[in-house]
Amino acid sequence: MSDQPFLLPFEPGDSQSAADLHGLAFPDPWSVGSFDDLLKTPVVGGLKVLERDALAGFILYRVVAGEAEILTLAVNPGLRRQGVGAQLLGGAMVQAIAGGAEEMFLEVASGNIAAIGLYHAFGFEDVAKRSGYYGATGDDARVMRCRLSQPSL
Repeated sequence: MSDQPFLLPFEPGDSQSAADLHGLAFPDPWSVGSFDDLLKTPVVGGLKVLERDALAGFILYRVVAGEAEILTLAVNPGLRRQGVGAQLLGGAMVQAIAGGAEEMFLEVASGNIAAIGLYHAFGFEDVAKRSGYYGATGDDARVMRCRLSQPSL
């Protein structure tokens, strides 16, 4: 991984590679059509990181009425723990603030310790639990929130 990969806008043409990467990252991946449908929504934005012209990771988020929500964040398993997820999350937080969001929410599988650590490092705190939220694994979801007026970027 290069020292400073560039954040780029996630575009409709990225749906196929995003669906492929989502399949590597999650047991219940989204389809190309799911990505296409989300990207047609004006309140949805996204960022990506490329490594050697291949998708290293991406994040999709939405901003509505002063709140932002991370819809998904995926990093190529071979490139994890190299700062890609942190770069994507930080970029999405900056974009959400620019879009008028004052806080950001997300759901994360309770067993995804690495992701939970990343979110805590960025100032996210637990606010709720959704039992059995992830159908493919039966994992609970931890609902987390970060106030963006004072982000820990």
